[in-house]
Order: sequence, then structure tokens, then C-alpha cells
Amino acid sequence: MPTSARKHSCKLNLPEYTAAVGGNKDIRKRIQGLERQIALHLDKIAAEREVFPDSQVIGHWEKEVRNWTAQVERLMGRLPGRG
Repeated sequence: MPTSARKHSCKLNLPEYTAAVGGNKDIRKRIQGLERQIALHLDKIAAEREVFPDSQVIGHWEKEVRNWTAQVERLMGRLPGRG
């Protein structure tokens, strides 16, 4: 049987694989990017509330902040010593 046609029974351990291929750096970069977006949106929310306290866009931004915060928490759990 040609090598390319063989089926592999290797089970992938995602956290170990991610760490082995430099995933920690990628995870940390993603976390930093999300934290920047969260900070920008919190600033926009505060500024918008001063001018238009009933603006519907505030709810949209708050939802994005909640989603990004949840993503950060999940990503932090994938880092060694954090999960």
C-alpha cells in the first residue's frame, strides 16, 4: 500500500500539538488583539453614552465586548498552566 493511502491511527492531543508548533505565541497574540478591541469598544461605549445615552449601537458594542471577553477566557484556558 502506498504511504499516501495509509490510514493513520494517531490521536492528536490538541494542547500539546498547539504548544509544539508555536501555538502559545499565536494564542497570546490573539488575546492581545482581542484585549485591544475590547478596550477600544469600551472607550466608544463611554463616549457614545455621553452624547447619545439611548443609542442602539451601545448594545451592539456591549455584545461584542461580552463575546470577545468569552473568547479571551477560552484562549487563556488553552495556555499551559492556565487550564
